[in-house]
Amino acid sequence: MKYLVLLLSLLCSTCYSQQIILSTKNGPIGRIAQRMTGDYYTHSAIVLNGYVYEQDWPRAKRTPLGEYGKRRTINDVYNIPLSQEQTRVMQRYAESRMGERYRLKNYLFPRSRKTNGTWCSPFVGQVLNSGGYRLQPSQMYEPENLRQSLPLNFSHRYRK
Repeated sequence: MKYLVLLLSLLCSTCYSQQIILSTKNGPIGRIAQRMTGDYYTHSAIVLNGYVYEQDWPRAKRTPLGEYGKRRTINDVYNIPLSQEQTRVMQRYAESRMGERYRLKNYLFPRSRKTNGTWCSPFVGQVLNSGGYRLQPSQMYEPENLRQSLPLNFSHRYRK
């Protein structure tokens, strides 16, 4: 499957610059996250120009699309309408956030003092907002909130 994703990205580089990946982990961590949120999805990431940008433990990172995927994970890929300019601005913003620490404190205790880190969904939402979307904090709190708040079209599913 990894090679299929890589082949598709080479054949259609523009369509892979406009996607969001929503994932579900099949394992103890995924089950705990699903119980906490009540949602199917447990992780989100954004694809910009062939790279997957995500806020994951322990820090924000960038991975080539062909190498992306976590063991025991189901990944649903959604297309999102973005112009080339939006993609460029969002990629520059995402790059500026690389290395930022992963923090769940404000997820678990929303009224606590804000920290200088975040988790996956707000990271994706902030990247989208840098390109002109106007998502409110509640719309990017969890992966399911992103799916419901954005004009996404399901593209495909792959397992790792």
